[in-house]
This record gives sequence, C-alpha cells and structure tokens, in this order.
Amino acid sequence: PNYAVMIVCSFLLCIPLAGYYAFARTYVDASGVLIRDSATFTMSLGQMSEIFFMLIMPFMFRKLGIKWMLVAGMGAWVLRYALFAMGADDNVMWMILFGIILHGICYDFFFVTGMVYVEKKAPEQIRNQAQGFLVLVTQGLGLGIGAKLFMGHYLMNSTEGVSDWGTIWQYPAIFAFAVAVIFIV
Repeated sequence: PNYAVMIVCSFLLCIPLAGYYAFARTYVDASGVLIRDSATFTMSLGQMSEIFFMLIMPFMFRKLGIKWMLVAGMGAWVLRYALFAMGADDNVMWMILFGIILHGICYDFFFVTGMVYVEKKAPEQIRNQAQGFLVLVTQGLGLGIGAKLFMGHYLMNSTEGVSDWGTIWQYPAIFAFAVAVIFIV
C-alpha cells in the first residue's frame, strides 16, 4: 500500500512538473529576472543547487527518513510554484530566483529519494521492474499528461503574446499542495 501511494502521488506530482520543464525558462525570460542577461544561465541555478542537495542527502536520510524527505521534496514543489505565482506580477527577483534554486531539493528529495525507496522496498527479483515502473509512471505518463494539460492551461491564460504568469503558476501550486496532503495522510 505504501508503494502504491508513492506511485500515485509521484504520477500526480509530475503533471504540473511538465509545466515547469516546459515554461519555467520562458517565465524567467518574460520576467526579466536574469543573471548575466541569460534565462538559460539563470535556470542553471536549479541544477547547481542539485549538487548541494545531493551532497547533503545522506545526512538528511538519517535525520528525516524517506517519508519526510519525500514530503520535503513535495513541499518544495508547492513553495516553488507559489513563489513563481506571487512573484509574477511585480517580477520579484528573490521569489523567482528562490523558486529556481528550489529545483535541487524538489528533484533530489523527491525523485532520487523515491528511487532509493523503491530500491529498499522492492523484492530483489522485481526491483528493476519496480524502478522502471516508477520512471514510466512519472517521466512517461505524468509528464506526458501534464504536457497536454499545461499547454492548454498556458494557452488559456495567454493572449496576444502576454501571459498571466500569476494564474499560470497558481494552479500547479494548489495541485501540488493537494497531492502533498494526500501523501501525508
């Protein structure tokens, strides 16, 4: 049952993640919150933060355990989308940059921790299939469905080249929050 809950919540959480992967750089570029005049360089702060969080993961496993690391990763996703939504109207630099930097905890504490969880819980004879199923459900189905839904959501909130980024990021924040609550319960 715990594996099933983790799989379902991982699937659901990847639906809004497709929007982050597809539109975060566009959002950063449109906001004008750029480091070195480059949205691409600005977005790389997220990958840089992954290195830090990957290094502290062993300590966090001992301190929090797998379930609460997954919750921390989910909470970081909620916070990232909320910061993007709140920072959108006035292009609040610290909110947008902090949202990008949260990518490290979002990815490491959720995806990497999820793979560690599957590695520990799945019987050895089906461990590879369990890992593959997790990737299929998240990176395949979740992101695939999310890409379709988020594109429609983006287009509904964009007219004549102007996007309502606050609304665009508000819905993923609410959705991710609901998924995190379901996971905790």
